[in-house]
Amino acid sequence: MISLLVTIGEGDVVETSSIGREGAVGLQCGFGPRLSLTRAIVQIPGKFFAVSAARFEHAVSRSAALRDLILRYIEMLWAEAQQNGACNAIHDGSSRLCRWLLQCADRTGGDGPRRIFSCCVG
Repeated sequence: MISLLVTIGEGDVVETSSIGREGAVGLQCGFGPRLSLTRAIVQIPGKFFAVSAARFEHAVSRSAALRDLILRYIEMLWAEAQQNGACNAIHDGSSRLCRWLLQCADRTGGDGPRRIFSCCVG
């Protein structure tokens, strides 16, 4: 699982959204060079695939369906960031931790809960 973080203040960071087996980091590069205001860090290790930005941009330029899929995925990340911001503002720490653990389980798949809890306590 990968967390997307925003740096605030004197180096403090806030997780705005997360990405797991259902998504990808850096999809915006399919539309050409972009400025990112987030930092991506691996929270729970796993297997991943990398595609060069140039190759990905070429594929995106040739497929309207891929462009649409990327835009819908980015919209979902924005919605998640907004929801996380609202939850962080109104819920206590234990409720936020529960949300984060459930999100981790969703992002990592079948063996996610075991991996998450060993990561948190181990």
